[in-house]
Amino acid sequence: MSDNITGERLEKLREERGYTKQRLSELMDMKSYSTVTAWENGSNFPRGREIIKLAKLYNVSADYILGLSNNRK
Repeated sequence: MSDNITGERLEKLREERGYTKQRLSELMDMKSYSTVTAWENGSNFPRGREIIKLAKLYNVSADYILGLSNNRK
């Protein structure tokens, strides 16, 4: 398994929903999509509140996003 499981899962979830990085950044109330890019390439990591918001947006568990579980719920 990759060292960037969180980034890989975030990218896959975003693509499954058909969101561009720009659209996700808008849904997350962020100023720029560069943060989404950083999450997905592993150069940055979402913080607690961001993980919660992503989990709700994608209807998955935070544990799934973090790579602690392979179960999406």
